[in-house]
Amino acid sequence: MTLRQHGSQRLQSLTRWAAGVGVGLVGVAFFVTVFFVGNYWPRKNAARRIRDAGRTVMALLPAATAETDRARLQEAIDCTARAVWTDSLPKEDALPLADACLDAVSDGELSADEVAAVKALASALCLRGGASR
Repeated sequence: MTLRQHGSQRLQSLTRWAAGVGVGLVGVAFFVTVFFVGNYWPRKNAARRIRDAGRTVMALLPAATAETDRARLQEAIDCTARAVWTDSLPKEDALPLADACLDAVSDGELSADEVAAVKALASALCLRGGASR
């Protein structure tokens, strides 16, 4: 075997090795991406949905609602959204809050009973999630 043939074989070997490492890295990146997207984004979208539905409720609160009640409701909704965002509370358990908020405002106004129901649900979910207030 000549020196040129030996060098050519060594170059082919190194090329195959580098290609194998490259394919391996691409495979790892693919699986990390699939895990990240599959686990991260649905949770974040659920938290955003809860936050947005809560904003709608807050916008339609009757003017007679006491400022302390307003603040408590807003904090309970924010706390629940944070709990979902940080994965302290499963999104499947918390999404009924978004549905309750949207159901409460479906007719364009909120009754005292609807506000109390949303506040009770949000407070209970916040406590279950253990998110900081």
